[in-house]
Amino acid sequence: MPSFIYKARDKFGVAVSGEMEADNARVLAAHLGDLGYFIIQIKEKKGLPVREAFKYRLYRIKPEDLIIFTRQLATMISAGLPFLTGLDILIEQTENRRLREVIREVRRSVEGGSSFSQALSRHPRIFSDLFVNMIRAGEAGGVLDVILERLATVAEREEEVRTRIKSALRYPLVLVIAATLVVTFMVTFVLPRFLMIFSGKGVPLPLPTRILFALVSLLRSFWPLIILILGVGAIIFYFYLQSEEGRRRWDAFKLSLPLLGSLFLKSAVSRFSRILGVLNSSGVPILQSLEIAERTIGNAILARVVNNVQARVREGGNISEPLAVGKIFPPMVVHMIAVGEETGTLDAMLSRIASYYDLEVEYGIKNVTSLVEPILLIIMGLIVGFIALSTLLPIFSMTKIFR
Repeated sequence: MPSFIYKARDKFGVAVSGEMEADNARVLAAHLGDLGYFIIQIKEKKGLPVREAFKYRLYRIKPEDLIIFTRQLATMISAGLPFLTGLDILIEQTENRRLREVIREVRRSVEGGSSFSQALSRHPRIFSDLFVNMIRAGEAGGVLDVILERLATVAEREEEVRTRIKSALRYPLVLVIAATLVVTFMVTFVLPRFLMIFSGKGVPLPLPTRILFALVSLLRSFWPLIILILGVGAIIFYFYLQSEEGRRRWDAFKLSLPLLGSLFLKSAVSRFSRILGVLNSSGVPILQSLEIAERTIGNAILARVVNNVQARVREGGNISEPLAVGKIFPPMVVHMIAVGEETGTLDAMLSRIASYYDLEVEYGIKNVTSLVEPILLIIMGLIVGFIALSTLLPIFSMTKIFR
């Protein structure tokens, strides 16, 4: 259905304007006339120019935008509002331009005969497999509002965990950036002048000063080449991570890191448990749930174990046994899943596992941060001490010469 931009005046003469979809301009004019508006201008909205289309693609849809969209749609459906009417309201109220256009396209698809899940699946960069499959299960079971509420709750929980992680890492990150800027300024602008003075006076330079002088000369002479090498290396590393082998090796390396490895593992286990539990409790078949969990777990090593679980379940087996054979998932997780399968409370067990490991990740991040901060301070102290020593030693040598 085409979209039109209109200008009109109400019965008090106040100018109004907006955008509305209609079969044609005449239908829209009649509709606005019935509402008591005097039409000034109606013109069809054309496709976005190339420049505007490019800007539109740059608009980022934040997790908060999707959470609000999901929660509001669930509220309107549970209140008995017609589905298309709810989408119309969301189109008017959504502030994010890109999401607003996506909702408009979804509405057109639904009005054209597609199901809501089919319309969402046409936007895979916005709506994940988890989102689409849960919506499909909600449509099949007639509980779309309940499923939307669950999706919003899951998204809110994951966003809460991400926010806590960012908050815990903010201070160390600021510390590293500040130290890098200070050292770069000293090496680039301050130290070269000192070194020129020392070399011009014929002062014999001690070993730390010679090392610093060599580093400064190297950076000043070859900085474009160094940046080029780092850039090319980053690009090669990025494309290597896109390959299956590269992703597997990198994820294995992350799990093997001291302190951080356990955090990566706990975070992946929490995500797996939450996604599998929500999908299974929403009526998604277990094999399909495991397949989605495999794609969204975020670690290739654990994903391979989940893939083995799928093969075992397909043969009629349970989930806990292949998890135990993989020897990646913690024993507590395996035992709790086994108990859940035996007692018919798998969904509740998976929810408890996710909540437990969310707390473990939060505490682990705090512990790592408390260790990283003094280590960073020590490293900064050593760097500053080395620079100060390299600068002061020649000064002492000059004072001895002038005596």
